[in-house]
Amino acid sequence: MSKKLRNWITVLFILLMLTIYASFIFFRDKIAVPKVQYLGIVLCLLFTFAIFENRKDAWFLRAALFFTVISDWFLVIKQSDYLLALITFTIAQFFYAIRLWENDGSVNRNKKHILMRSMVLIIMELGFLFLFKILKIKYDSLIFMGVMYFTFLLMNVLLAFMQLRKNILFPIGMTLFLCCDVLVGLSNLQNYIALAEPSFLLAIINSPVDLIWIFYFPSQALLALSILTNRKKL
Repeated sequence: MSKKLRNWITVLFILLMLTIYASFIFFRDKIAVPKVQYLGIVLCLLFTFAIFENRKDAWFLRAALFFTVISDWFLVIKQSDYLLALITFTIAQFFYAIRLWENDGSVNRNKKHILMRSMVLIIMELGFLFLFKILKIKYDSLIFMGVMYFTFLLMNVLLAFMQLRKNILFPIGMTLFLCCDVLVGLSNLQNYIALAEPSFLLAIINSPVDLIWIFYFPSQALLALSILTNRKKL
């Protein structure tokens, strides 16, 4: 593909994403918001194919976005099967983890990407299990997968910043992704514990603006665009 055509496809994608972003922020009462939001997520995946990159890095990104599309089908369109959505989101984070591992040329990458991840995951799962026992809250499969997913995401953010010189868009996109899911976690917190009124957390949860999508939508756009900026291993 010529550089000129790639640039035109990229500009068109950015304009479409900005249009969709503005539409569900400023014209919520005039559009089918879930369908418009989901369209944007699908476009992120389609954009990575339109670029015609054939590197392994690109295919790991496409796999992650593919499972994200599946997750959002359950969460945004069907609004059901939350455990299945969480599982597919975790698979998406797994492919992002593989992408980070593949692009890490350091001699100790297995320690950073496998050993460290495993240790953090075990600590997080045991820590939340202990906390939930103290609070006398059932530690069900949804919580277990939620902790696993969040651990993958958190580690991906940290490791992405270690590769900042190779791909600046990827860590920014992952950080926005993390901000989104912190808000998701806060919104679900009231299902497990009672929050005092008034409180700062309730003010965030009940914000008239959909803060989750304020962060989530640009995160996916930046992750898709990161297919353009990845450089060879340093």
